[in-house]
Amino acid sequence: MLKLISLTVLPIIVFCASSQKSLSQEPDYTCYMTTSLNQVVDLSNSLCRPPAPVVQPVASTDSLFLAAYQQEAISKHPTLRDTLLKQPPEINIKYARAVCHGLKSGLSAEQVQTLQTAQINKLSEIQPNLNQPVVDLGTIQQLAPQYYCPHVK
Repeated sequence: MLKLISLTVLPIIVFCASSQKSLSQEPDYTCYMTTSLNQVVDLSNSLCRPPAPVVQPVASTDSLFLAAYQQEAISKHPTLRDTLLKQPPEINIKYARAVCHGLKSGLSAEQVQTLQTAQINKLSEIQPNLNQPVVDLGTIQQLAPQYYCPHVK
């Protein structure tokens, strides 16, 4: 955009000040430009303003995914209802995001599930006495793309 302005209107020089002051008569703006007529324009609150913080929607992607996952997993495995509801949600979110990472990397859904199953089995072998979480990888694989990577097929 600045190229377009500098080519069509007047030559403009844009300065984003660091710790140096360019000229003593220029104001101490964080970000400013000097036109060819030596006019200083303050850009601190417009062009050089930091981006507005991202406002999380009331229902975040994680909470929507978890609600769908719990509903689906409990309907498939009603005897595991209490176990599924008590486990830390981060586990299922981690596996869902890993599904999308694998798909984005070019792996098939089956390859991702095979790798995740191998990871769970390896963890069980390394720490056999650790109370392993119950994870429905099929449901996670089914839901993850919808919530975390809808653009990946």
